[in-house]
Amino acid sequence: VATAMIAAAFFYAPLGIAAVTAVALAALATLTLLTANAAARAAKRLAFERSSSDAVLANLREGVIAYDENFKILIFNRAAEDILDVKASEILDRPFTLKMREGSSPSLRVLLTILFPALAPAIIRRSEPGAYPQVVDLTFDEPRLDLRVTTNPTIDRFGKPTGYIKLIQDRTRELALLRAKSEFITIASHQLRTPLTGITWAM
Repeated sequence: VATAMIAAAFFYAPLGIAAVTAVALAALATLTLLTANAAARAAKRLAFERSSSDAVLANLREGVIAYDENFKILIFNRAAEDILDVKASEILDRPFTLKMREGSSPSLRVLLTILFPALAPAIIRRSEPGAYPQVVDLTFDEPRLDLRVTTNPTIDRFGKPTGYIKLIQDRTRELALLRAKSEFITIASHQLRTPLTGITWAM
């Protein structure tokens, strides 16, 4: 196209004007080509970054939930599915509200509590109110779960909050082992102390 335009400029214009026009059109064609190449490289880089991010999210042991200011779920990785027993396909691009708690399944109630920690039956705050990241420990009886949830806001280039991202650590097994260890030490200590008490009275 650029070549045809240059040829037309030579044919219809005086020599001086044709020369200037040819140079301008050649520069325009070069700029267009460079812009197209830059756009292609940018698109390729974005696709690579997106693919890399998806791979990282898919292989994290911690659950990741991201949602916008309307509590619409944007990201729900594989670990979050496993921890909460909820499929991403059931909740992605779906806004959540407090009213949804009534009549919902136990797994969905856990998810709602993570989104709205004030609903938690038991909560321990590990960070100062209003300071980020917000870290809380949540305990659930049905299903039995001990979770640590870390929340950070997502910010656009103007500094405006656009939503939040939550990192979920499943500490259920870890705390169960600690409780079992504590109970074992308590029982063993009691059993060791009882014979000594009998010996003392006998003496």
